[in-house]
Amino acid sequence: MKKEKKEATGRGVISLKTVGLIITLVGAVITGALITSLFLLSNRYRHVIDSTSAYMEYKGYAQEVQAGSDYLTEQVRSYVVTGEEKYYKNYFIESDSKRRENALESLENKFNVESVTNHLEDAVAESIHLMDQEYYAMRLVMEANGEDVNDADVPAAIKNVQLKEADSAATPEDKIDTATELVFGEGYNESKGFIIGNIQAAIDILDEMLENNVVQSAYDLKVILVFQQVVIGVNVLFGVLLVGGMFVFLIRPVRIAVKKINGNEKVRVQGSKEYRYLAEAFNHFYDLNATTQERLSFEAEHDKLTGLYNRTGYDKIFSQVKLDKCAYVLLDIDQFKLINDSFGHASGDAALVRVGKALSKYFHSKNANVFRIGGDEFAVLLEGVSKNYEKAIIEKCNSVNKELEKAFEEFIPTMSFGVAFGEADDNTDTLFKKADEALYQAKEANKGKVSIFKTKDGKKSA
Repeated sequence: MKKEKKEATGRGVISLKTVGLIITLVGAVITGALITSLFLLSNRYRHVIDSTSAYMEYKGYAQEVQAGSDYLTEQVRSYVVTGEEKYYKNYFIESDSKRRENALESLENKFNVESVTNHLEDAVAESIHLMDQEYYAMRLVMEANGEDVNDADVPAAIKNVQLKEADSAATPEDKIDTATELVFGEGYNESKGFIIGNIQAAIDILDEMLENNVVQSAYDLKVILVFQQVVIGVNVLFGVLLVGGMFVFLIRPVRIAVKKINGNEKVRVQGSKEYRYLAEAFNHFYDLNATTQERLSFEAEHDKLTGLYNRTGYDKIFSQVKLDKCAYVLLDIDQFKLINDSFGHASGDAALVRVGKALSKYFHSKNANVFRIGGDEFAVLLEGVSKNYEKAIIEKCNSVNKELEKAFEEFIPTMSFGVAFGEADDNTDTLFKKADEALYQAKEANKGKVSIFKTKDGKKSA
């Protein structure tokens, strides 16, 4: 009695509603934890990228200061040694560009690392101070070489240099020696060393900051990844438990119910028949849907009146064809408007249908596609053919016109044909234009004619 009562009340059994609630709550917690971990990972990764980019940009500015200083030294030394004016001109082009000053200004505007900026400011200040010495050396070389320092092309910085009395009275050789000492001597090298040392100190600070940032970010990423792995592990475990629960509380009872229904036995599981009915309904609607889709697909790509491919089918087929190995025939009904006006649109439609049938009859091979691309305009695409097929195409076109001669008693619709053979550099538009030009030539000649596209030199296109 107790057992029967337990079965009747369902005590001790977890309901599907309760299982569904548990699954929803646990799934929401796991999903939230996973989304949180992904958000943290994305933020930390973006922080690493942004920090690295910022410090690399900072380092680039520091290197710009170094490059500008080194370039000035290279040009002034080359001028002192060779006396060639291109070197002092290059010097002043670089000086006027203010590459070092601009780099320093960008550093100060974009970043706020005082220790690095101080080193670079010292380097730029010393570099600018060194320029007075370089101007003096270039003035000496100019005078030693007998150049007119007052010439309009000579920079004002050199013109304004006041030579010492002894240097001004020195021989050209002594002036060159003095200039050489000024840009190659120990004092100059010490100043350059001071500049390089400050720039390198700035770069070293940046490298240390970047390394510290990378180490910290790597640690943060590791923590986030461990957290994410734990969440994924819990998610996998939850999935296993979910599958097991579904089998215990849903799949197994349904299988037993189906077996009892097939055995014509009474079962307590409600809805077992509905599963079978749902499957049958699904299959019915699936077959119905497949038939509908096939019909819709056909209607979308075919002209309703003639049954030929329409513009949609035209575009689809042309996108898949190698145009350098095909023949394209463009045609329309001669004086089609006159047929409509004289005999009515019903007769015009009949003519269109008859033309479609004639084209399908004579261009019926596997490599031929026939289209109605608008109004009374038709097209035929023959794949895998060359110019050698020209005679056969002309015969087929003429056969179409002969067939149309017998189609109607009131009027005789004729077709004009323009034929073009695809070439390596053709696309859909160029091939259409060739066939259209040939069609125009056919209509100019007389109705019911076939014209092959010819190139400008008068030869038929291949």
